[in-house]
Amino acid sequence: MFTNKKSNQGYIIMIDISKRTPLKYLLFSFLYFSEGIDLAVVTVLVPVYFEEVGIPLPFISFIVGVSALPWVLKFIWGGIVDHFIRIGRKRFIIMGGMLGSVGFFLLAFVDPVLAVIPFSFLMFIGHVGVAFLDVSADAWAIEISQVHERGKINGAMVAGMFAGLTFGSTVFAMIANQYGYNTVFILSGLIILLIILYPLFVKYSVIPEKHPKVASLLIGEFKKRTTQLIALYLPISYISAGFLLIAGP
Repeated sequence: MFTNKKSNQGYIIMIDISKRTPLKYLLFSFLYFSEGIDLAVVTVLVPVYFEEVGIPLPFISFIVGVSALPWVLKFIWGGIVDHFIRIGRKRFIIMGGMLGSVGFFLLAFVDPVLAVIPFSFLMFIGHVGVAFLDVSADAWAIEISQVHERGKINGAMVAGMFAGLTFGSTVFAMIANQYGYNTVFILSGLIILLIILYPLFVKYSVIPEKHPKVASLLIGEFKKRTTQLIALYLPISYISAGFLLIAGP
């Protein structure tokens, strides 16, 4: 299960998940836990924070909706990850997690009342990072798993995401009430940073599988008027979701 990998500084303990399927479940559950944290902070805690400092509800809903647009653009992030497949999925997971983590850290030092645009931009950037983590983790799960493992891995992903959402919505809410929202942003960034350390120490074997070229397929699909209309509708849909989430109650 554990092996030593030699480096310039000595030996690094690597966790071999190829032979221990439960460790795969744990890995992807943790990665999606970070996504749940991201969703909890941006869609639950930030709107409450904005309301407390006097930002109007319609503006709050608009900001939350727009900041979620990176999830609409997942096909772009996925295309980038596939194009640079030689770099490896794991590196994109780490880079995406780092970007999301840094975005949360920086939020702690920006006052949304005085600088709401920079604050919103940092949320957007954080979402881009976590969205990269998401598409990379999905592809990586397929790349290193047997067919009979994929259903359980997907279940671990969903469970991890909702565990993070629950944790963020409850525990972080209590922390924000006691120590302030800036503390929550710092803790969120720290948790994501700690989670993406796990892949650094993971050893795995890629399971051979043919990867069809999808670039031409995507280009052809987006030439269709129906696909173009759906692509235009998605941003409106996310903005509407923001209004329903924040203004609905």
